[in-house]
Amino acid sequence: MSTTIIQTFLSSDFIGKFITIAIIVLSIYAWFVILDKVRMLGAAERNSRLFLQQFRTHRDRQLFSLRFPRERAHACPVYRVYEAGVKELRHIMGDAEPLEEANPGLPLSQLEGVEESLQRAISGETDLLERSLIWLAISATVGPLLGLLGTVWGIMSAFNAMAASGSPSLLIVAPGIAGALITTVVGLLVAIPSVAAYNIISTRIKRMAGQMEDFASEFVSIVRRRLVAY
Repeated sequence: MSTTIIQTFLSSDFIGKFITIAIIVLSIYAWFVILDKVRMLGAAERNSRLFLQQFRTHRDRQLFSLRFPRERAHACPVYRVYEAGVKELRHIMGDAEPLEEANPGLPLSQLEGVEESLQRAISGETDLLERSLIWLAISATVGPLLGLLGTVWGIMSAFNAMAASGSPSLLIVAPGIAGALITTVVGLLVAIPSVAAYNIISTRIKRMAGQMEDFASEFVSIVRRRLVAY
């Protein structure tokens, strides 16, 4: 089967070969993005789950001073959202006394600043998770179109060759048509995994964004209960 595909590829003209190679390059990059996103999301989900467990275990004693291993923190979106919230609280209240022991004194109006900092962090983390994902959408869309272009071009070339020979023999047009159809096959082989991966990865990113939103709401609720002066 692989020999047949190679022979069919070699029988196509320069344009057909160029389009096929372009699709293959696009496929290689798409798979690079897929593997990178799977690795990134796996680490983010695993580390966020560990941090949330730590947060909910120690929040009564260390709500504003939780630490997380550095090697895990860089791949933990929820922890970075937490860091953004604590940083904003310290900016508002100062470091004169530990926030853990602070008496309620945070004006309700300033709580909006904490909420905004959390939302900015969530937006930044979501953008980071979505980076390069557009290439999967491009692969899913452009791959089949390039394949169709290569097929149409190859069929046109085959029929031109038949017209030039003055013979309607199938032996003349068959190699050209086979070479043309190979671009459609390659285009579909790029599009199918790209579409599947795009939808799966997008769903996981949305789930992670929802987890960050839930954490931000939980964090703001605790801050309001402990520090806000009504």
